[in-house]
Amino acid sequence: MGDVMTLSAWDTVAKTDSLALICGAIALVCVMSWPYAASYRKTVAVQSLGAAAFSVQFACLGAWTASATSILSLTQLVCVAMIGGRRCVRAVCGFSIVALIAITILTWHGTPSLLAVCGSLAGSLARVQKSTTRMKIIFVLGAPFWILHNIAVGAIFALCVDAVSVAGNVSSLKRTARRNARPLLDPLRLAQRMFEVPPAATVSSTWAKTLRFGYA
Repeated sequence: MGDVMTLSAWDTVAKTDSLALICGAIALVCVMSWPYAASYRKTVAVQSLGAAAFSVQFACLGAWTASATSILSLTQLVCVAMIGGRRCVRAVCGFSIVALIAITILTWHGTPSLLAVCGSLAGSLARVQKSTTRMKIIFVLGAPFWILHNIAVGAIFALCVDAVSVAGNVSSLKRTARRNARPLLDPLRLAQRMFEVPPAATVSSTWAKTLRFGYA
């Protein structure tokens, strides 16, 4: 069974466009390396490169919705990091929703588009949370959409990032639960607080701590 899965994965890699593989590898390296950046500005630069690389990778695979949502993720990151301000955070939230609707209509190609939009919506909501714990929970809830999408389009390196994302967030949430000695996933409380718009300084701080575990 393991040999069959290995051969299947290898076949997928062998059939993937070279540029897609190169960009996927670059994106994976960015995701794994940005926590070691010396400053917040360098962190944003590495993450931005990763998002751009994922956009090109998805485009090469014909996954245009995922490619567009990767650009949207890059736009969110740069706007909040470079402009800041509570008004900017609100504008980014509103722009993201409108942009996702437009992306869905313009790039629709069935189930992969639906999965990419759902995953991106979860990521957009996660990135504007005041609480890093809430952010990680929403990233975990959104991860299955990206996992299914990346399996469907054959994005091997993106699947590796999914694995890092889920493992990192779940491990962190378990440590937080042990420290707090209370349940982390309270659906009603999460639903009430996930649409709050925090100050931009809080958003920037939260992104710097947790964007390692979400790329779109």
